[in-house]
Amino acid sequence: MDMIMDEKSGTKTLAFHGHIGPVYDVSCNYNKSLILSAGHDSTARLWSLQTHSQLVAYRAHEHPIWRCAWSPLGHYFATGGADRMVLLWSMQQISPIRIFSGHLGDITSLCLHPNGNYVASGSSDRSVRVWDMSGGGCIRHLTGHKGSVTSLVFSPHGHLLVSGDDHGQILVWEMSNGSHCATLNNHTDAVTSLAMTREGGTLVSGGDGLRYKILGI
Repeated sequence: MDMIMDEKSGTKTLAFHGHIGPVYDVSCNYNKSLILSAGHDSTARLWSLQTHSQLVAYRAHEHPIWRCAWSPLGHYFATGGADRMVLLWSMQQISPIRIFSGHLGDITSLCLHPNGNYVASGSSDRSVRVWDMSGGGCIRHLTGHKGSVTSLVFSPHGHLLVSGDDHGQILVWEMSNGSHCATLNNHTDAVTSLAMTREGGTLVSGGDGLRYKILGI
């Protein structure tokens, strides 16, 4: 079940039923009209906030789906999970348009580039991979984390990729050449979320233990 909560009162305003078992991740599209959900039942489901109904159930993964993420440009989204694959989807098709394989562990984080041409995936194999959505290949294989990569975010201009792991480490990467340009060891526990301000100069990170940090990039 997916639930929509009122941001002021915290009360449940809408619930979607369809998944069999837990829902592990949800993602809204750019204009907040659609919700994508990822579930233990190996399906990703598309829901309409206008009709309050399920539109499509996408079935191609063989194991639970841990993560889902929309393209900033809309229409495309990515899913990844326990089958170690990243699947790229278009709203116009019920089958994936790309299947990216190469990780040696579960897909534990996903993020799509601001220009809509690349998808980054983090894994329990402690690496990050950047995939070319049009060509289908892996253009960056980034290593250096000490634990599962639990969160990813691109800078708004797309020049930097930031990754966080379950050991509390945050690494900053230069997209142009894949070089590691900074390490931020501000967390003592798992980094569970990352976000950047619109101008790209400030990084906000969340972690286990109800902690968050505001960091300069």
